[in-house]
Amino acid sequence: MGRWSARLAPRFLDFCELGGAASYLDVGCGTGVLAKAIRARDAAALVVGIDPAGDFIVRLAAELADGRSWFCRGDAMRLPFANACFDAALGLLILQHMTDPLHAVSEMRRATRPGGTVATAIWDFQGGMPMFSIFWDAMAVVAPAVAAERTANKLASAPGRSEQSLAALWRAGGLADVRTTTLAVDLEFTDLDDFWTPFLSNATPSSSLVAPMDPQTQAALEAEIRARLFGNRPDGPVRLAAKAFAVRGRVPGG
Repeated sequence: MGRWSARLAPRFLDFCELGGAASYLDVGCGTGVLAKAIRARDAAALVVGIDPAGDFIVRLAAELADGRSWFCRGDAMRLPFANACFDAALGLLILQHMTDPLHAVSEMRRATRPGGTVATAIWDFQGGMPMFSIFWDAMAVVAPAVAAERTANKLASAPGRSEQSLAALWRAGGLADVRTTTLAVDLEFTDLDDFWTPFLSNATPSSSLVAPMDPQTQAALEAEIRARLFGNRPDGPVRLAAKAFAVRGRVPGG
């Protein structure tokens, strides 16, 4: 998903309209996709990232050791920062991981100065991610029992399944001037292997279902995906689109 996120981050920042921001909090910074996008636009800005995964933090601290970037391990539910520290608190693709999204939004608002911006984006998993639609449709044919228990069912009821639910969450979190949009990106896969290999990594919820399959079932799933991607044409490049919902709001005052 990192390649998709890297394409989404600049469009998300465009939507946030943060031309005057000098300090950013990157909540759930992960591998640093958003922090790097911010840094590419403004080398002088202060970027502080927080994430529960310590290995991400160590890697990012070494990669962005520029004196204006700082990363720490921590929980979005208990941000270790004083009130009104940042011009903007942003979270790219984190909402689906939150056990209490409203509390996380309130924490982001608390850490942002009056007049500052709080924003997030979340993939449209209900119809805006053909990559996963193809995977799960193929899984339903090859391993229907696995498909029936798909972890994506949890996302169906998560906040962020529409622009409207994101806006309602932001207003409930005490933010003003709430705006939403749908962001579209696309990505070209060089061939079937480029699409399929990440599903063998055992590093994501989807790939963790594929990894323990016996070789015959894996091969059947790969063949089903091939048919859905290419039909009767030869293996080769294929371009897929993706959609994300985004929301931003202003901290009252300022």
